Amino acid sequence: MEKNVFKIINRVFFILLIFLLVWSYFARNNYRSVDIIHSDVVKEPVQLRALEKTPIKISNNDYEYTLTPLFEYEINGLIVHKMDYRWFSIYKMDSVFPMDLCLLWGDNVASKVYQSKKLSFSQDARFAYWKWYGNINFNHDEAANIHLIMKNEELERKLKTLSCGDQVKIKGQLVDVIAENKGKPGRFDPEEFRLKSSTKRTDTGAGACEIIYVDSFEILEKANILSNTTYKFSLFLLIISILVKILWYILRTKREVDKLKEI
Repeated sequence: MEKNVFKIINRVFFILLIFLLVWSYFARNNYRSVDIIHSDVVKEPVQLRALEKTPIKISNNDYEYTLTPLFEYEINGLIVHKMDYRWFSIYKMDSVFPMDLCLLWGDNVASKVYQSKKLSFSQDARFAYWKWYGNINFNHDEAANIHLIMKNEELERKLKTLSCGDQVKIKGQLVDVIAENKGKPGRFDPEEFRLKSSTKRTDTGAGACEIIYVDSFEILEKANILSNTTYKFSLFLLIISILVKILWYILRTKREVDKLKEI
């Protein structure tokens, strides 16, 4: 009887963990739940002529990169979508451009138009897309897809803490990029490629993305703290639970084998 009760409790606990993991996985990136807006996120990006225009050299994954500073740049925004290209990378360049952020600011945030279910955002192949139906007061000039080049590994590690709904401040330089392949050109890796940063907020389509060599960034307001914590905690417990089950199965099998040997 006690064994059956233990099995039921164990099964309920396991199902509860699965439910919490699935719920928190989606809830942790729910930007529509954001109500409190940081005052800096309503401001327009600040773009000033770069005083230091000495090219920046980076070597990474067989490529040599030359970054040409164009402007000093600061942008504050609400993350409505993010794409981490390190998870499924087929291009060597993805190690230098690890993440793209789709950001909103200004009236797009102050009006809370992002909360409308008529409006949605997506990213793919280094592009960001927004689409809506019905009557939506959305300003294209207060939205952007930004490519991030992190100045050091510490900043890159911080990217892992970002979720949709976070409000961030990013400082750095808008840069043009030239990359030369010093290794063997692969199927997806050309001998050379060039990327130009957008320098105005009113452009659209290919070439309208800002390329930022990031000096610093901070999270002004962290979103969905409960669901983020629940996701990490439930994932940890689920992994431990599975490992315990595997260990228990191995020990039980060993005991049964030992009993057979004694017979």
